[in-house]
Amino acid sequence: MERLLSQEEIDAMVRNARGAGGENRAERSIKPCTIRQSGQLSVEHVRAVSALHEAFARDLANALAVYLGLPFEAKLVSVEQIAYGEFLEGVPEITYMASFLVLPMNTSAAMQIDTSLVFALIDVLLGGTSRCEVKSREMSEIEAALMAEVAKIICRELSKSWQPLGITLELEGRETGAQLQRFLPSNEKTLCLSFEIKVGDTQGMLNLVTPFAVSHPLLRKVSSEAVSPRTGSRRHSAERLKAKMLDCPFPASLELRGIQLPVHDLLALSPGDVRSLNIPLRQPSALIVDGHQVFEARPVRQEQLRAAQIGEALGPGSSEKGPAHDPAAAVPQGVQG
Repeated sequence: MERLLSQEEIDAMVRNARGAGGENRAERSIKPCTIRQSGQLSVEHVRAVSALHEAFARDLANALAVYLGLPFEAKLVSVEQIAYGEFLEGVPEITYMASFLVLPMNTSAAMQIDTSLVFALIDVLLGGTSRCEVKSREMSEIEAALMAEVAKIICRELSKSWQPLGITLELEGRETGAQLQRFLPSNEKTLCLSFEIKVGDTQGMLNLVTPFAVSHPLLRKVSSEAVSPRTGSRRHSAERLKAKMLDCPFPASLELRGIQLPVHDLLALSPGDVRSLNIPLRQPSALIVDGHQVFEARPVRQEQLRAAQIGEALGPGSSEKGPAHDPAAAVPQGVQG
């Protein structure tokens, strides 16, 4: 027969259940949710993205310093994920902006450069020293054409930095002020990378803006590839470099060593002449790879192709440059003294 609980026992069970639930609730950490901040960059993302684009800043500085013939500095100063409307709030009404086609996403990213920096760059390209007054006007067609060459270099260097992640860039062209406002929806989440640029005595900001369609795969790939040196990317990069070098061609030739002729014999040579090289017929040749003797070898033929039959490896003492590359070995006997 089943036992029936009294009202007091039922009340006690309810109180115990509520007490246990209270303890579980006390252990939970409840925080207010801010929709605007959802999906913000983690510390690991910021570290990986910073490492990748600090290297880009160094490469860009070197490339533009060579192109301009003037010291050029670039430094990453911030990495943040903000809405496109927030980014536009900090952009001056008159500015320079260009768009890049991002592949394989087949979408666009944008670059914005302060006008103070733009006109300093144009001044240098026209033969000046970058010391010019700040102009608050739109660029002329000639000035825009000059800046397009700078934008191509920026696009090229950024594409090199993103290429290991399977992402490439192509310069689409300059965006006008109206196009800037319509480039992305104001609530679109973007990854904004800000660089402090210094050319000569002029400083300014260069901002790269990527929409969510680019920033999301970029963050995922940059994390999986472990771009930061602290995660061991140097070791992986070295392994990839070794694998690529296996397919690198090197010049190779089959040469006879120790050939020397007196100068008067060389001067007397004419088409059809035959000269004795004073080398035994059975003496092996040397396989020369990139100017270094690597193996003894004999000339052979494989069908219609010339080939070399590899013999013994030459020791470290013999891995010097062959006669054609060694000035001392090339001195004819007739002029040795």
